[in-house]
Amino acid sequence: MNLKEEFLSCMGAIQYFTRIPIKFRINYNYIKYNSIVYLPFIGIIIGILDIFLFKGLIIIFKEIEIGIILMMIFHTFITGGLHEDGVSDFVDGFGGGYEKQKILEIMKDPNIGNFGALSIIYLILLKFILLKYLFINIGIFFIIFIIIQFLSRIILIYFMKFLPYARDVGKAKMFESISNGRFWIFQIIYFISLCFILYYYDSYILLFLIFIIYLIIIYYFFYKLLLSKIDGYTGDTLGAIQQISEIGLYIVCILYFIYSKNFMI
Repeated sequence: MNLKEEFLSCMGAIQYFTRIPIKFRINYNYIKYNSIVYLPFIGIIIGILDIFLFKGLIIIFKEIEIGIILMMIFHTFITGGLHEDGVSDFVDGFGGGYEKQKILEIMKDPNIGNFGALSIIYLILLKFILLKYLFINIGIFFIIFIIIQFLSRIILIYFMKFLPYARDVGKAKMFESISNGRFWIFQIIYFISLCFILYYYDSYILLFLIFIIYLIIIYYFFYKLLLSKIDGYTGDTLGAIQQISEIGLYIVCILYFIYSKNFMI
């Protein structure tokens, strides 16, 4: 692909995964075959926008709680609640179904069940509490927050690459088409980028290594679960994995700073 095609592919990813107003006519094939590799980059963009908004809100309101709540609302708006919706559907499906077709049927149902509604409530409360602790106690957390948005999305590409799509048709099925060469080239680019960041924040290398170990555990667990229950992934399962990964990385961060004696609650 040339630079123009890469640019259009990136714009296609922004259009697909966010509500950022990008006024480009994007050929469907750019999204179908190429754009998914930009999902971690989308996480960086979203993280930066979240932080800039949060800092502005703190200046205006002087209250961290208001800043976090409004930032979370903005985050949901800018992503269209794509991943949060996946959490509710995933919990409903895997909580109420016992065999593949029933699980897939429940996840496709537009109505939200008891399990799904409760999961969203708990998710929002937990995320608010974790962000409050982290923003108050860790000065460097702004860059860590952006990296968590990146890491919690890069793991999704591995599921799309190494797992089949669980349905015969569906919106996320098109992402199966990513080529081996394109997949690994972008993984190398992302890895090198992370290395540059770690070089600058070298005192936090151990934290990032723990992040990677946590994501490997998450990948292994959900890889086995999805294969055994529905023979692959769906868009809803990817959304749930992103949110679970994000929440887990916040918790890992808190535990790291507690036990490294650099964090006081």
